[in-house]
Amino acid sequence: MSSTNLTIGIIYLLCFFGAASLVIYIRNYPLQPWAIKIAPLTNLLFAGTLACWMVWGMIANYMWDLFREGKGMADISYRKS
Repeated sequence: MSSTNLTIGIIYLLCFFGAASLVIYIRNYPLQPWAIKIAPLTNLLFAGTLACWMVWGMIANYMWDLFREGKGMADISYRKS
């Protein structure tokens, strides 16, 4: 795995867990001053979290199909344009 892919993966995970944590915090502590300030962004953060879950689902589906065919991680290739 190249360093670029690893960096993108780490950024993706940080964004996913950060958005999910903020949504949970806002929903559990709605009267906190910090939560009140970012409450209008709750729907946007939730939509971002759902988008991340959809991408996770697509990756899981791809891996499921890949491994059911008896292939491994070495068989993954990128299109070159």
